[in-house]
Amino acid sequence: MSRATLEDVREYIEALASEGGEYYLVCARYGDRPVPSTGLRFESRATARAAARATARYRQHLRQYDDDLPYYDIIVCQEQGRSDRDHRCTEQSGWTATEPVVTGAASGTDQRLIEFCHRIAGAVFEALSKSGYRELEGAVMDCYFELAESVSDPDDLCLCLLESTAEELAQHLSPTKQAAILARAASELDTQAVADQPVAAACADLRTCGLVEDVSRSPWAVSAENRTRRIVVELSGYALSPRGERLPVLPVIVDCFGRGLDRAPTETQVEPTDDGWEVTFVFGEDGITDGLASAPIQP
Repeated sequence: MSRATLEDVREYIEALASEGGEYYLVCARYGDRPVPSTGLRFESRATARAAARATARYRQHLRQYDDDLPYYDIIVCQEQGRSDRDHRCTEQSGWTATEPVVTGAASGTDQRLIEFCHRIAGAVFEALSKSGYRELEGAVMDCYFELAESVSDPDDLCLCLLESTAEELAQHLSPTKQAAILARAASELDTQAVADQPVAAACADLRTCGLVEDVSRSPWAVSAENRTRRIVVELSGYALSPRGERLPVLPVIVDCFGRGLDRAPTETQVEPTDDGWEVTFVFGEDGITDGLASAPIQP
């Protein structure tokens, strides 16, 4: 995004603002007011959500030039006292960027997990945008903002973001298109190094960032008869939760692509274990059937 476009986005956000509005944007985790919406108010929740989407995109693109720009869980808040509803957000006078605005914003969640989730989600948003899926990108953000208003623990928002992203992609894109988006998202992760064994490297990444408590993998199994290869990955203490009868595996797939996996699995099988999940990636000659953004849980 060019500087002119960044200025256009800033002007768009400012145009949405209303001096007498009762809604504003904050980071749910830290309480910071996110640039470029700092100090702005909005007339309705819907307008504030539109501003939040634009703010998220602005910061996503700005991060390309400033690696130290903080990752924010942007949510819509309503000024206390203007509604009978019980709000988690309260307005404070004389606030600064370091003063807490959201009750309980601090937590012990591993910052590495937060950053990993946001890097993966941001890369997927960028891939959706560059591939022309603007409506789907907006749908994902809308789901996230709805969750942000109901999830009691702000630290869970980054996980909800990945879960809702995986769900939307699985519902609205074919497996082949999902593969293209996730591969493109992986190309946005410039911090990733290609590995000789991509799945093994991705497993190590998942444990390091805290997405899993422990992870193990089987040797590759090759079937000459079926012309397939498969590998089983056991995820213990997986941080993402099932949605319906499907398990989000989006970050696993993106990380595998980022580590040098040159093709998507044609099938992904998920079975529950005592402390997590057994995920089987099958690579065959047929087309991709299912299981990229999320995979069906076997009975």
